[in-house]
Amino acid sequence: MPLVMPDLRKVPITSLGGTAAILSFCLFSGISIASYPGGFSPFEMWLGDYGFPDKNPQGAAYYNLGCMVTGLLLAVFYAGFSQWRTTGQVRKMLRTAGQLTGILSSAFLVVSGYLTPAVMPGNMIASYIFFILTALAIMLLHLACSSRPGYSESTACMGLASIALIMLLAVSGTIVHIEPIMAEWCTIFALAMWVGLVSRDFYRLASGNCAA
Repeated sequence: MPLVMPDLRKVPITSLGGTAAILSFCLFSGISIASYPGGFSPFEMWLGDYGFPDKNPQGAAYYNLGCMVTGLLLAVFYAGFSQWRTTGQVRKMLRTAGQLTGILSSAFLVVSGYLTPAVMPGNMIASYIFFILTALAIMLLHLACSSRPGYSESTACMGLASIALIMLLAVSGTIVHIEPIMAEWCTIFALAMWVGLVSRDFYRLASGNCAA
């Protein structure tokens, strides 16, 4: 049976932006990690460590460029939420607020890549703001889209899990004062999963298939 490619003109903007953001981040991060002289260690190294030019002279540029490209694509992802059919003024306001917050969080991801992890505390501040605004954006969009056709239970659960992990990351680093390295990796993975599931839901909704 021949493989049928979808007509990209009919694919929702959020699906295109979200899928491209995931692929971009995985590609640039993968190249950066492969270039690191010390190898891959999610238990001992923050993801941002691969963006230090001194630690990763061959791969830091790929990681930082990946953050900037991914941030731009995530802005497209959030902007496309206007295509989601919502009813009621409150839900529409929540959706718009979630979109704007998400686009702003994307801008701070671009800033974190531009400053590079070697620029402290600027990079750290931009990264913290990115995570905080992302959690807020997910919550607002969840409230706007929950129980609506096309918004699957798996997407809702992954969104809430992402928020919980971001809170754990923030509490661990600022209040408990421990290095939650694995929490950061898990948070990034959960966010990528949420973006992917939302992209899937948008595509299914546009295709008339709203299975959860």
